[in-house]
Amino acid sequence: MRGFWMLGAALVGCVLSGPGEALPMRAFERVVPANHALKIDRVIIVDRNCRPMEPSSLTLLEPATYGEIRFTRSSDYPTFPEFNPRAKCNGRKLPSTSIIYSPAPGFTGEDTVAIEFTDAFGAPSRIRYHIVVR
Repeated sequence: MRGFWMLGAALVGCVLSGPGEALPMRAFERVVPANHALKIDRVIIVDRNCRPMEPSSLTLLEPATYGEIRFTRSSDYPTFPEFNPRAKCNGRKLPSTSIIYSPAPGFTGEDTVAIEFTDAFGAPSRIRYHIVVR
């Protein structure tokens, strides 16, 4: 999904902010099929040499009202924009954390969830997802 590059952009902002300085909460929309779990995003943190760095923390700030969020380990290709020095990492699969949303059985409608992750340097990034279940 093209929307995944935005988390890479969020990570760039995270790296550019000062230590412990939170950026404004970003907001993104996702569409999820009713009665199906879907990866709505992933977190990939790498240094300039493409070495994976684990997030210091990944926290659910606001849980879903009509579904469930879970974080799972996975591997994905990053999608950093070309101007980012980490764009050279885009050609290889790297360890990541997937963010999976599962709507409650039979639910259709709108839900929201907010997460925060902190990178290895202590810089937090907050994201709110508006989820439409159809």
